[in-house]
This record gives sequence, structure tokens and C-alpha cells, in this order.
Amino acid sequence: LTTTDEKALTVILAALDRNGGLALLDAPEDQQLWLRLADCSIRNGTTWYTAVNAVSVGISTQTVEADRRAGCPFQFGFPFSHFVFNRVDGLRFVIESNGGGADVGKSQFELLGLPDLTAVPNAVERYVRDF
Repeated sequence: LTTTDEKALTVILAALDRNGGLALLDAPEDQQLWLRLADCSIRNGTTWYTAVNAVSVGISTQTVEADRRAGCPFQFGFPFSHFVFNRVDGLRFVIESNGGGADVGKSQFELLGLPDLTAVPNAVERYVRDF
């Protein structure tokens, strides 16, 4: 790897490990979901932009983010829940602008390219717990 590649990889790994996200790869039942959401996060989130920016300005270290609750570090129970939240929350304006119907919401959600969370055991409960 070149130094440039190493810097970009460092930023991407730090983003993937936000709130202990890499630890969720240990659970075999979460691996496919984790990989699909990681791909969505890198392609559609700010991760790639941040990595490119870090390389262009010469950042050589990267802090792994950890949100806090009541002064304690927070650990995800659901892979990339912050990314899923931001993507779904971004739909609110679109849905409300188009009459707010269930059909509009469903079609817009499908455009996000997120995996079907109802197919993952306890996914909704784990996702909600993160908030």
C-alpha cells in the first residue's frame, strides 16, 4: 500500500469502527447486514469524502469516534445505526412534500438501497435501542 492508500484506509476503518462497530462483525448473523450497510455507508455517506479529504490535506492519524450517553462511551447494538438514521431522517422532507402517504415512504425507502431490516432477527429492536 502507498502512504496515500494507508491514510484513506485509516479514515475508512475509523469510520467503520465508530461506537465499536467493528465488534459487530463477530456475530455471524450480523455479518451480511454489516457488510451491506458498510458498503452503503462508504458509498453514500460522508466516509469516502472524509477519506479523500484526509489524504488531500495530509492527515496522518484518525480518531475513532464514540458517541456518549450519560458520560459513558456508547456501543452500537445495530450496525451503522447512525448512518441508517441519517438516511431515513433525510426522507422526511421528501415524504412530507409528496403527501406523506405510505406508498411514497416505501418507494423512497427502497431508493436508499438499504437492506431489508425485517429479514434480520431482532434488527428493529436493536436499531431502536441505539436511540
